[in-house]
Amino acid sequence: MYTTLRNHAAKLNYQLSTKHRLAYSGQFNTKSLPNSGASAFVDSASTSLTDFPYWIQGASLTSVLSNRSTLELVWGEFGWKWWTRPGADEIAREDLDTRLVRGGRMSPFIDQSHHMNASAVWSLIASGTRTGSHSFRAGYSYLYEGAPYTFLAPKDSIKTFWRGGFKTPAEIETYDTPFSFENSVSHQAAFVNDTWSIGRLSFNGGVRFDSFLPYYDQQGKAGDGPFQQAVTYPGFTFHRLNGLVPRASVVYDPFGNGHTAIKVAYGRYMYNAGTITNANSMMAGFVNPMAKTTKRYRWSGTLPFVPNPSLLISTTGGPNRSLDPNLELPYTDEFVAGLDQQIMRDMTIRFNYVRKLERNRMKSQNTAIPFSAYNIPVTFIDRGRDFASAADDRPITLYSLDPKFLGQRADLLTNDPLNTSDFETYNVEAVKRLSNKSQLLTGFDVSHYDTWGFASAISQDIATDTGGVPQDPNRLTYNNYLNYWHWQVKALGSYEFPHGIGFSASVRATKGEPYGRTVNTTGLTQGTVSLTVEPQGTFFYSTVMLVDVRLAKSVTLGKTRIEGLLDVFNINNSSAVLSANNQTGATFGYALTTVNPRIARIGVRFTF
Repeated sequence: MYTTLRNHAAKLNYQLSTKHRLAYSGQFNTKSLPNSGASAFVDSASTSLTDFPYWIQGASLTSVLSNRSTLELVWGEFGWKWWTRPGADEIAREDLDTRLVRGGRMSPFIDQSHHMNASAVWSLIASGTRTGSHSFRAGYSYLYEGAPYTFLAPKDSIKTFWRGGFKTPAEIETYDTPFSFENSVSHQAAFVNDTWSIGRLSFNGGVRFDSFLPYYDQQGKAGDGPFQQAVTYPGFTFHRLNGLVPRASVVYDPFGNGHTAIKVAYGRYMYNAGTITNANSMMAGFVNPMAKTTKRYRWSGTLPFVPNPSLLISTTGGPNRSLDPNLELPYTDEFVAGLDQQIMRDMTIRFNYVRKLERNRMKSQNTAIPFSAYNIPVTFIDRGRDFASAADDRPITLYSLDPKFLGQRADLLTNDPLNTSDFETYNVEAVKRLSNKSQLLTGFDVSHYDTWGFASAISQDIATDTGGVPQDPNRLTYNNYLNYWHWQVKALGSYEFPHGIGFSASVRATKGEPYGRTVNTTGLTQGTVSLTVEPQGTFFYSTVMLVDVRLAKSVTLGKTRIEGLLDVFNINNSSAVLSANNQTGATFGYALTTVNPRIARIGVRFTF
């Protein structure tokens, strides 16, 4: 079966007068994917059918107000209808030992996000003054984002969990699907910026003010599905989440000959409440009671399943959600220092240092279960890396949850001062500008990561009780904290041969990413918990080296330029491992994904 892509685009420019120009552009694209979600653990029969039509369009009016001033008005929108449904009419099932997943998709959905914005930017240039030249800009923008979303029901609204290769039933999850909901956010922003050049000094400074207002309207569930009750929830509006962010940079030529530049910059970046998301709702979804309620029970294998409250292990989601009235937006502070030195007429060496500090990040705290509720010591045998023999087996102490707290859930969206991230990068580059028919960019980066997790990987920016700073003693001891060094080398260049033949190549070498060994525990009252018993950085994937080349030959026929292209990707045919099974078991360390093999592509490009 094939993935089908269809793309349609239109563009229009119209000169209303000598001082006013109108422009419009739009795209409508569709993507159909018959085997979404396939992996080493998910066979093709257990994948999803996905349709993804999406569009983007925008219009702008540019006006010349004077010989020094312009005004630009912009309107735009984009959206999609992302529809995923099960490829198999079977109950979803997963084996906790082998990680194999079979049956229909657990969470089919329809995502219909829509975004619309309008902005105005005024620009003024003042040059030749006694105090240098200025390029001044000021602007305002408004953005609306809405996220209508539908949780469709998987087969029987359940998923089963097994052990031993689907031999022994272990646990079962129920879902209160199907239902639809919508979360929204309005965003207003204003900024001023000035680029000031005077003598050997160039200064760029500005400030931006952002104001976000997440909200959701009255919504409810109709009582459909075997595990859903009819209910209506009132609408709710956050307090305004405001951020004032300054940014400044200075470039100085100490010798006045244009060969040396010292660069220093600082900038603060606030998180965007419209993109902070739990993958189906935007930020308001973390307090919206219209959340999917997942309940997990111990299970003997009996179907159809009838919930027994005494067998309840845990609850995820649900209506018990609240907002910290003092919640603030997270932010990132970035510091940059660098030196550019021209060593030849067409070559420059660059040294850069970048440090980023992420602070005030958010979490969804399950306040119904305190840290102290995990108070029952349990000895668990870690079977070790080889899993088969007892040579590397070891007992570890874990903590079961006090049974009176089982299944309790009350989420509070708040800031977490402990959830910090520090990143720093040292960079050296050599740049040869195009001359004598050749150009080259080469560089080396060394980076240090000190973080509880990358923002995009922690439940899409907001930590939960399964990611980010641990909320229980087991994950506090066996967690996914990252503290390691990373490096990469790159070289990109091109050369123009006679007769219109062009050659370009890129070489990239990157240190493999870190990973640790995880284990699915048994014997805990709260059910199966995945813990990283050997920390991140115990293992690293292999270094990835990729070499890509391109040959191009162009000819001109009248007003038409025809260019033939030959691309060869991964010409060295690297098979470096990008991910491996990190779960304890017979297949621990087995490669899951590798670099794509050598690929050749032939193309023709027409320009007229």
